[in-house]
Amino acid sequence: MSSTKLKVAVVGCGGVSENHIVSINDYDDADLVALVDTNADRLKELSNRYNCRFYTDYIEMIKCEKVDVIHIATPHFLHKEMIINAVKLGCHVFVEKPLALNYDEAQEINDCLRGRSEKVMVCFQNRYRPSIKMIKRIIETKELGELISISGVVTWHRTKEYYTKSDWRGKWVTEGGGVLINQAIHTLDLMQWFGGKIEGIKGHFDTRLLQDVIEVEDTAEATIRFSNGATGVFYATNCNKTNTDVRLELTFENGILYTIHNQLLQLTNGETTVLLNEDVVKGEKKYWGNQHQTIIQQFYNCLINNTEVDISLEDGSVSLEMIKGIYLSCKTKRYYAMTYMKDLFNNAD
Repeated sequence: MSSTKLKVAVVGCGGVSENHIVSINDYDDADLVALVDTNADRLKELSNRYNCRFYTDYIEMIKCEKVDVIHIATPHFLHKEMIINAVKLGCHVFVEKPLALNYDEAQEINDCLRGRSEKVMVCFQNRYRPSIKMIKRIIETKELGELISISGVVTWHRTKEYYTKSDWRGKWVTEGGGVLINQAIHTLDLMQWFGGKIEGIKGHFDTRLLQDVIEVEDTAEATIRFSNGATGVFYATNCNKTNTDVRLELTFENGILYTIHNQLLQLTNGETTVLLNEDVVKGEKKYWGNQHQTIIQQFYNCLINNTEVDISLEDGSVSLEMIKGIYLSCKTKRYYAMTYMKDLFNNAD
C-alpha cells in the first residue's frame, strides 16, 4: 500500500452512512473523496456538509476517483454485485452487514473473488465492544473453565412506517429476511464467534404483528449445537415496544457471564461481580453501539500494513448460514446440518 492517504468513498447514504463518514474523517490516513446514492437531495446535502464530490453511479465514481476503498451501506440485495464489481475494479471493500442477501450469494462472492489480493471486511462492529472482547478473552484463556452454553436475546421494536418508507424492506427478494438478517444478525455472529464451529441448528420464525405489511419474519428462535458440545439458545423479535439492550449469557464450568445495561457481570459461587462498565451510548440509535470507528480503523490498519482482516468473507458468511438453517429447519421441521463456508475455503482448489 502506498504511503499516501487512502482515498475512500461511501456508497449508500441512508441512516447508517454517517457512522461511516464520521469514522473515515477521524482517521488521519484516509480522505473521504466521494459519496454515492440515488437520493439526489440527501446526496447533495451530505456532500456539501462533508466537502466531497457526489455521484449516482458507483462504477463511474470508482473509475473517475480511482478510490482505494469503498464502504457499501446500501440495501441488502445490492451488496453482492457491488462487492464483486468493486473488487474487480481494484477496490478494497468494507461492507455493512449482511455480507449478502443470503448464504448462497455469499458463496457466489467467494467463488468470484477467490485468489484476489483486494480485501473485503464485514461490519460486525459489536465484536469490538469492550465487554465482548473481554468475554472472548475469558473463553480463550478458560478462566472459568469450558464453555457449556450461550443464550442471546434481542427484543427490539420496528413500526409499520419503518417498512413502508423504504421500498426494499420487508420483502424476501430485496431484504432477504426480517429480524434475523437485519437486526439479530449481530447476535448470531457473536454467538458463533464465542461458541466456535457449529454442527447444526433448528429454529422457527413467524410474523406476529405486521402480517399485512411485511412478507418476512418479525420473530424467530433457535437452538444451536456447537461442535465442542456447548449449546446455544437464541430468541429475537421486533414486536417489543422499545429497543432494549441485547442480552447475552454464557455459562461455564465455573461461573456465568452476562451482559445487562452496558455492564458485563460474572456470577460465581452465588456472588456477582461487575467486570466492566461500558460507556453509555446516547441517541436514538444507541442500541447500535459506538464501535463503527474502531472497526473501520482496524480495517484501514490492515490495508496499510497488508495484514489479514479480522472479519473476512468466510467469517461474515457463518451467520448467513445460521439464518438459512433457521428458515429451512422451520419449513422442513428437521435439524439443519451446517455445511460451513470455512470448509469451502479450506478445501478450495
